[in-house]
Amino acid sequence: MQIKWVEIKNFRSINNSKRLSLSSDLTVIAGKNESGKSNILQALKCFSENKFSTDDYPIHNEGSEPEVTVCFEMDGKELSQVDKKAKLNSNYELIVTRSNEECLLNGEAMDICLSAGNQNIEAALKKIDGQLADILLDDELQLDFNIDMEIDEDVTNLISSIKSYLKTLNENTKMEHEVKLDSIINQVKVVEEEIENREQYYEDFENLIPNFVLFDSFTDILPNSFTNEDEDQQIIKRFFSLTDYELLNLFAVSGQRRKQLANRVSASISGDFNDYYHQDIVKIKVEPDGEEIYFFIYDKDEENPFRPEQRSKGFQWFLSFFITLSAEKKNSILLIDEPGLYLHPKAQRDILTLLEKLSCDNQVLITTHSPYFIDPDNLERIRLVNKVNGATNIENKFYKGADKDTLTPIITSIGLDITKDMTFSNKGNVVVEGISDYYYLGAMRTLLGSECPIADDINIIPSVGASQSLNMIALLLGWGLEFKVLFDNDNEGKRVAKKAKQNFDLSDETIVMVSNNNDFQIEDLFSNDDFNNFIIDGYKEKKDVKNSSKIKSTGTDKVLISKRFKERINSGEIIMFSEETVQNFKALFLKLGNKTQGTELIIV
Repeated sequence: MQIKWVEIKNFRSINNSKRLSLSSDLTVIAGKNESGKSNILQALKCFSENKFSTDDYPIHNEGSEPEVTVCFEMDGKELSQVDKKAKLNSNYELIVTRSNEECLLNGEAMDICLSAGNQNIEAALKKIDGQLADILLDDELQLDFNIDMEIDEDVTNLISSIKSYLKTLNENTKMEHEVKLDSIINQVKVVEEEIENREQYYEDFENLIPNFVLFDSFTDILPNSFTNEDEDQQIIKRFFSLTDYELLNLFAVSGQRRKQLANRVSASISGDFNDYYHQDIVKIKVEPDGEEIYFFIYDKDEENPFRPEQRSKGFQWFLSFFITLSAEKKNSILLIDEPGLYLHPKAQRDILTLLEKLSCDNQVLITTHSPYFIDPDNLERIRLVNKVNGATNIENKFYKGADKDTLTPIITSIGLDITKDMTFSNKGNVVVEGISDYYYLGAMRTLLGSECPIADDINIIPSVGASQSLNMIALLLGWGLEFKVLFDNDNEGKRVAKKAKQNFDLSDETIVMVSNNNDFQIEDLFSNDDFNNFIIDGYKEKKDVKNSSKIKSTGTDKVLISKRFKERINSGEIIMFSEETVQNFKALFLKLGNKTQGTELIIV
């Protein structure tokens, strides 16, 4: 069972999160400090514990109750544990709402379980209604009976009233309506049995809800030593759960046997840890000494042992994080607040690797403002958080509705990824103004394929704005490499193109404008329909609006939507464009490859 979406209302800084969708594996909540990221995890923790404290009440909506709704998706096999009517090859939604006031379960999964019981209750109530009618006419006591009532706690109250009423009947009435009364009593039993079944469904569903684990502190670190009196200490129990050896065995044996057992434990845990910690090769050793057992951390030379507390806070955090989360049973919901704050970038990448592994068997939700926890190839897993008028706002689309500071770690991560693979060629280098140009050209080159083979000979090099292209030009000239520079035909592009020609004495062939149309940018090479259908979301159609202008009006980020576009091309989600778009990009690639004859831009 996994979380499909979450809604949080009146919880701390969150007035109404609306629907926050989660990835099935790893979801990254990105945002700057004090934006309210941690409150999302805290809300899920309160949901898991079914308990809200006074600190959890809303900041802005005084008097309102915190409420968290979680939609779980379960497969037919899971639902069959509650109701055998489930289809094993189907998925079902179970929606659970919790607050201090109540806990409600509904959704398709609950409906399937309750459907037969509801029908039985309704049929029984109708029979009771008909049979009571004659009796009530002969008796002074009137019973308030509404057959259209919802099947909830009111049914229980109704049945209680009926049973109480039956006790008030005199002997003459009982004798006169004996058959009807026996039938009523039997139908009351049917309703009571179905109500009991309903309560069992609630209990069964509660037992299926995954375990939630929140890792947000630095308090539970591996101690320097422990005794058999510390066997219930959580971090110690988790440490030994990662090995094939029982903790108590170390205290049950002595001498050489005890030493051998300690060495096996040490080798087991060290091997797993070094699979993820790549800063150095270390060994975590368990060394018995009398009534105490010590933990030591050895570097690869094994000459200088350190107690855990003598290592850096970053190492201690990593080790604690590794032990705590690796020890959790599968199919848990792991909530991790700002992982790796003590770690340098390379170690944060190691944490991301561990998170990726954990997400194979658990659903993982982390908060971060670090670019090193953002995988540029999986931006769809990102959810953005910022504050609007003091309240936390959550956006499911990673490319939309956030300020510059919120988007910075994502853009940084993309930049780091590009520079990692950036190369320079002796021929065919094309400097473009920015990352969005890099992605659009790369995506269209992939799409066009054999239709435009000259595009394969172009090595695209992104700059960070038109003016910064001058630095890249100087670098390529200094290295003696052939290149061209592509500029948008807007005011900034024309200004820098003119400056590049003057400063570096570049030929007209070296400077390429994306279009001959004034004020056109690379986005304007797409036809209007193609841009609306495949690149931008949420645009309300207006006539005579350039594609490049639509980006600002919808609050989307040009780098992120171009990255998303390239991923959709690479995945095969988009396979065809209009002839207008295809010819525009073919013409541009031909100009960049010095083959312009026979093809002109047909932008309209």
